Amino acid sequence: MIAGLYFFKYSVDHGLLTTTLRVVLGTALGTGCIIASELPLRKRYAVLADWVGGAGVAILYLSFWAAAARYDLIPIPVSFALMAAVTALACVLSVRHKALPIAVLGLLGGFATPTLLSTGSDRPIALFSYLLLLDGALLFVAHRRRWPALALLGLGGTTLYQMTWMFASMGRDRIFLGIGVLAVFGVLFALVPAGQDAKDAKDGDGKPAKRSVVMRLTRVLAVLGPFAFALFFAADANLGPWFYPTGGLLLMLSAGALFVGHREGLPVLGLIAAAASTGVLAVFLMSQTPSTLLGVLEVVGFGALLGVLYQVALERSPTRPAELGLGALLTAAAPLGLTALAAVATPSVSLYPWLAGWAISSALIYRQGTFSGRSLLVIVAPVGTALALAIYSVGRTPIAHLRGLEVTDPSVTTLLAILLGAVTLFSFVPRIPRLLRDELQKYATIGALVAVLIVFFAFGVSPDSAGLPLVALVAGALLFQLVGSLDAARLHGAWLFALHFVAAIVLTIIAWGDPRLAGQQGALVFAGTVAAFLLALAAPHLSPRLLRDPWAHRAAAVAGPLFFLALHRTFDVSFGDSAVGVLPLGLAAAALGALVLAKGQLSATDPARRVSIVWFAAVVAGFVTLAIPLQLDREWITVAWALEGAALIGLYVRLEHPGLKYIGVALLTVVTVRLVANPYLLDYHMRAELPGVVWLSYTFLVPAACLIAAHFIMWRHGPRLMTAWERSFFNPKHRIPARGAAIASIVVIFVYLNLVVFDLFGTGPSLTIPTDHMMARDLTTSLVWALYGLSLLALGVGIRSTGLRAMSLALFLLTAAKVFLYDLSHLEDLYRVGSLVGLAMSLIIVSLAYQRFVFRTPTKGVSK
Repeated sequence: MIAGLYFFKYSVDHGLLTTTLRVVLGTALGTGCIIASELPLRKRYAVLADWVGGAGVAILYLSFWAAAARYDLIPIPVSFALMAAVTALACVLSVRHKALPIAVLGLLGGFATPTLLSTGSDRPIALFSYLLLLDGALLFVAHRRRWPALALLGLGGTTLYQMTWMFASMGRDRIFLGIGVLAVFGVLFALVPAGQDAKDAKDGDGKPAKRSVVMRLTRVLAVLGPFAFALFFAADANLGPWFYPTGGLLLMLSAGALFVGHREGLPVLGLIAAAASTGVLAVFLMSQTPSTLLGVLEVVGFGALLGVLYQVALERSPTRPAELGLGALLTAAAPLGLTALAAVATPSVSLYPWLAGWAISSALIYRQGTFSGRSLLVIVAPVGTALALAIYSVGRTPIAHLRGLEVTDPSVTTLLAILLGAVTLFSFVPRIPRLLRDELQKYATIGALVAVLIVFFAFGVSPDSAGLPLVALVAGALLFQLVGSLDAARLHGAWLFALHFVAAIVLTIIAWGDPRLAGQQGALVFAGTVAAFLLALAAPHLSPRLLRDPWAHRAAAVAGPLFFLALHRTFDVSFGDSAVGVLPLGLAAAALGALVLAKGQLSATDPARRVSIVWFAAVVAGFVTLAIPLQLDREWITVAWALEGAALIGLYVRLEHPGLKYIGVALLTVVTVRLVANPYLLDYHMRAELPGVVWLSYTFLVPAACLIAAHFIMWRHGPRLMTAWERSFFNPKHRIPARGAAIASIVVIFVYLNLVVFDLFGTGPSLTIPTDHMMARDLTTSLVWALYGLSLLALGVGIRSTGLRAMSLALFLLTAAKVFLYDLSHLEDLYRVGSLVGLAMSLIIVSLAYQRFVFRTPTKGVSK
């Protein structure tokens, strides 16, 4: 057959045969081969007869196709009828004689004919009409005689012709023809009759039979293969900026994949088709993002139809397999994400078509979340839409400026209304019992609250927000916070942490970043920020659930510190910094009011009551601590912090919360450092303004008294109030915080005594630590050290404190060293005598005291 074809071609190329004679000879030869195979050869040589008959079929295909498509000797309808007759003849022969060679040679000859005798002219209708007939005949024979390989070979040959024509010849004006070709052949091979598949389903070993597998593979490739052409259509900008032709093809292919997957028991086909369709959409949006309203409507409409198609398939499926569920989720969620990015890339196009598409996707995901085992999708629906809105609101203006476009629709005010409307709608859905089951309402509320957080934050950081009036800006923030608080009232109190954090960030951005913040505008923002703080403070009282939730009270307590930066900035702009300490004191008063309110509403046994008291008390202490340096200065900061530290330690005994103790200890530690290791302390006052003895006395003695009070409180109650985790680190008998407070008080008083001596003998304008030698000052210093040591000894003996006795001994040794090593080297005359006499008297008294009270030997008969 092949030799005859080449001889025929040779005769044509050299002009040996006229066109009419070529067709006549080809027809006669083909007819002769068929007659020969049926009469003389069939009885004795059946196999040879099959191959000769197949060659005759191929030659007849060649002759009739050439007569119309190449030589124009007969009209295309006549050629179509003749080719149909040859196809029918080949089918009859192969079916009648069970002759696979006839079918195979008919297939090879049929597919080779257009290529071998091609004239180079582009006639796709004639070509694919011919291939359609050829494939139809092959599929009939394959089904009738259970030769599935014929169907697979026919699909492969057809795909090669499709690739050759579409990649090389198809232009923008014939894209619908190409889509039609793909659709027709896809339907043809996907709908191969399955009558024999049941018989071929299992072989003798119980495994899938090869014929059934091959036929199934043919159907699968028939619906999945055209997705590659769809990808080509989407990526090639020369085929036009419109997506609806490609989108229509994708919808047909997806429907075919769902049908074949259902019929073959392969639900994964639907998932693959869903991934392919969304991938093609992504390629189209990356290569040629729609820039007109009509183009946007095409993309949005395709996404909606694709999602609805899969949703219907999922609804109608009795088993709802996981693969089909994933496909439905992908076709609903992927367009949502892709169109969100496309909306940002086309800021000059109206938002409303995109918004409609997002609403449809969200509704589909909501619906899927109502199915068994897919409850978390109820969270995904509002969160996905919120992310789309956030991406759009944050990115549209920068992208527009980058591309030199103008953003007009929607306006900034309308966009804010859309954002508020969306989060309000999401928050309203869980409150409709008919829409969601009880167990789903919690997930829907979580999704709504997360959506509020996302959109709220995007609203705060969006460049468009700067275009809003400040009153609208603050009002929007308050509405977002209110909606989120109402959602949190149905959930766990820990969600309030995130809500207050986002609200504080947004208001801080407004307070510190908006240049319009001045005068009355600043007061307006300050009032709005105060309202947001009070709303956060009152959040635990929005529902009985939150009132009994310890985390809600913790979140309310930290609201003050979170909003402080915004409040401080707006207060400073509106009222100046002369009375800035009023702000933290006001916040402390508000926290104290919340503490009192919670204490009155909660029972004594409720864990939330104790948490509320402790956390709000800590916040009150923190704001008081902050108000001190903001409003006061120099030594008054130290004195106030010392008093606050002692008060917190006293409150610790009443509330029994270790946090209060450690805050108080931290404050007293800072106070000690400020008094002992602060060189700026010497410059607090000039000697001419205030004598050093006066301001040094209250600066040092008041903190020393606070340290002593803290020592006694922690010494008495510390071991009893230690928690389990504290006991794992510290032995209660050691009383480390109490001993530390006592040591700090001794050091503070010691420094105070030295500074008083330096001030009495000072001559400069301010207090200084002398480095020169002055006999009177050095002698006085030594005497003061000795007397201080003697006082510590007396106190230690009186209260039976080993630590105080040890401290006194150390101080006496230090004093003796100072006298012998320092004073005697510089003192002269009576100063040297006085120093030695004073030291001797002190040592004698100390030795007598130690012998009498410390090292006393008990008398006989007296128990130790």
